Amino acid sequence: MKIELTIWQFVRLMVFLEEHPDTGGGNGTAPLLQEWSDIWQAVDQDLEDLADNDFEAYANMMMDESVIIDDATSTHALATADALIEIAQMMQGIIDNGTDEDSRENLEFEKSELLRTANEIRNQLQ
Repeated sequence: MKIELTIWQFVRLMVFLEEHPDTGGGNGTAPLLQEWSDIWQAVDQDLEDLADNDFEAYANMMMDESVIIDDATSTHALATADALIEIAQMMQGIIDNGTDEDSRENLEFEKSELLRTANEIRNQLQ
């Protein structure tokens, strides 16, 4: 199955998985880190290069480009959706604990988009 994530979503996912390798609602996320490490390293390097040399291109890549995993298994899909939901829940915790208006708006946007993407992934499995 195909999983499509905008670059910023993929970055959020992979950083989360690096920091929380045993998450994913029982579906296990460790295989995602292993199997998608080549993609992650390439994206991370591209972003680092752009951040140092062309911030506008960096911002465009983060918001307008996507990572497409064409050969994801249903286990990958479930682990991805579960991790995205966990990230959104963490964001809600930050919002609930209070933050400045700009940060709150950004977190609300990201949370909404992550939940939408998680639902899209889960709907593909039905």
